[in-house]
Amino acid sequence: MLRQRLYNLRKKLRRVLDDYRAFRLMDERPATPGEAAFAQKNAAFWDRQMPYKAEPEGYVLMEVHSVAYFTHYTASITRIAAAVKNAKVLALTVPNRNVYPGNVLRSYAPLEGIQISRWRFARFEWAAARQAKQVYQTLATPDDVLCLEIDGIPVGGLVYDEILREMGYATLSAVDERVLQTLQTFFLYRALAQYILARYPIQYAVFSHMIGCYPGVFARYLLKAGIPVLLCRSAAQPTLRKHEQLDQVWDHPLRPLAVHIDVAEQEARETVVAAGTAYLEQRFGQKIDDRDAGLAFQANKQTFADRDAFAQKHGLDPSRKNVFVMLHAFNDHPHFQGRESILFQDYYHWLLATLQGAKKNPSVNWIFKEHPAARFYQTQDLDFDALFGDTGEHIVFIDYQADFNARSLQFLADVVVTCLGTAGIEYSAVGIPCLLGGESAYSGYGFTVEPDTPAAYAERLRTIDTIAPLTRAQRERALVVLFVHLRMLKNDPFLFLPDPSHYHQKGVFKEININHGTGLDAFWNDAGAWLEGLDPEQAQAEIDGIARFIAHPTLLQYIDEAKFPYMKAVAEALQKEAREPVGSVA
Repeated sequence: MLRQRLYNLRKKLRRVLDDYRAFRLMDERPATPGEAAFAQKNAAFWDRQMPYKAEPEGYVLMEVHSVAYFTHYTASITRIAAAVKNAKVLALTVPNRNVYPGNVLRSYAPLEGIQISRWRFARFEWAAARQAKQVYQTLATPDDVLCLEIDGIPVGGLVYDEILREMGYATLSAVDERVLQTLQTFFLYRALAQYILARYPIQYAVFSHMIGCYPGVFARYLLKAGIPVLLCRSAAQPTLRKHEQLDQVWDHPLRPLAVHIDVAEQEARETVVAAGTAYLEQRFGQKIDDRDAGLAFQANKQTFADRDAFAQKHGLDPSRKNVFVMLHAFNDHPHFQGRESILFQDYYHWLLATLQGAKKNPSVNWIFKEHPAARFYQTQDLDFDALFGDTGEHIVFIDYQADFNARSLQFLADVVVTCLGTAGIEYSAVGIPCLLGGESAYSGYGFTVEPDTPAAYAERLRTIDTIAPLTRAQRERALVVLFVHLRMLKNDPFLFLPDPSHYHQKGVFKEININHGTGLDAFWNDAGAWLEGLDPEQAQAEIDGIARFIAHPTLLQYIDEAKFPYMKAVAEALQKEAREPVGSVA
């Protein structure tokens, strides 16, 4: 009995002391059968496909995500980066967000884990609350929030968007408790990022997103410290993109560079135009794995090919031109490309400006189309009934549940209006002019209408019936940009990653609502079976391609050269550009 009491006392003392440590290495809970089986298969896969060549030094910091699918993807890319850099992996786990047993994470690479202890986390929270209050007292308007800089880093858009997304708002109407609460979150992650940077020799980092306070804050502080960050976005829009400077954090992850378009047009213009045409038809026909496209172009919804029939259904004048306004998911991070990326405070204010312009211009039919994924981005301050309750017979609103296939626009629309959505490239590629309210992944290539001020935007709305259809040259350029943007720069799925469609349920990953990485044996079993079924030569070829991309000194965006061999010229062009003296004329 005494021995048992002493043993229990020692366990309690160890637990207390553990809470006062700066970091705990890893959650060492026993693995479930599915986790243990996966870990064994995964370790064997990586030891076989990409062994380390020497004893690793330094660290590659990896975000551990609460969703198992994202963590598996991120950890796989991190393993490749760690082998290229000959470094160990430092797995960042944040309390209440991600729980995985250590043997699962260690099956990817030599690894140390950071799990912030409860005591240290509380200390950071206290400091964050004090710092947040000090900054909060200096803010008077939402624009003050958007202009906020901390440590020389523009973070206002990050904070603003975190409020919209996490709290469910379409706009920020006042500086209130929501701002204070989000500032506390920001300063908490700032403290964690600074603490880790001060104590670990990090060479490289891999994160799944640049938005949101986690991991957006970490990415910004890593880049400010001169540590490159590899974005490895998965699921709906998978891509690999390097960030080597702080200002690159606001680059659209799927924006083609000028060199991409130049090479595509010079090396294989006819091939790319034909491929873009075929891809667009597949996209409209719901034959690709893209969540938003699948929702927009649902085959079971009605496609209108007759303008008179559409006008009659909605009480519109069939003799007028049709302007389709494609709305956004209002709280889906409107400032992810920076505060200056859109002409208005946010997507909601863009809608208000567009609706005001529509009311003043009854010479055309205005059709406002709700975003097809709106049900996943619910907001508590947006009332479409009130907005469109008394707008005149020339304006209609079509919600996301309506029996309407967005493919109809190629037959009905004379002009498409969007802030920065994919509609602007999709319909440009069929010759329909598109008016933008901000900077998009495809703007600046000569086929979109891009006013540079709110006043210029309002003027374009007033004269929208004068915007001419695109020329053949503009349409073909749009097809090239579309194919690079939505096909070459999106790599879905990577060979060693389980097919994402297996984990979709009504457009949402099945495991998202499961408690933070637990109860996922079905996923880990599937992931292990997927690895066992891979062709080793195919897997090696893809791993080698990703490794070459990570090691390349000038490439920023990954393109699978096995699928698009003519794009190998991109690397050559960038290397030539890097060798040229500043100010030289090619």
